[in-house]
Amino acid sequence: MNSGLFNVSRRTKQGYGEQRIRMELLQKGIDRDDIDAAFAGEVIDRTAQAFAVAVKKFGQPLPDAPQTKIKVQRYLLSRGFSFDEIRSIYTNL
Repeated sequence: MNSGLFNVSRRTKQGYGEQRIRMELLQKGIDRDDIDAAFAGEVIDRTAQAFAVAVKKFGQPLPDAPQTKIKVQRYLLSRGFSFDEIRSIYTNL
């Protein structure tokens, strides 16, 4: 089994987004082509994953007060989700 694929799957289940997982794999010296191949094999709804991580941390419904919403966004960014994925959890619900 490709070690990059194993890390992608495991880290995704732990609630980390693609950007953070890619960074971690690059830091471990895994080739970009191998990382791309590992992500190509994964079928993940990143918006749904970001929503699940946010709900686990902040509860449901997600806070929509401006200051608290910023905390949610900052938290999800630190977990490696893209701004588009984060924005989608508020616009698609």
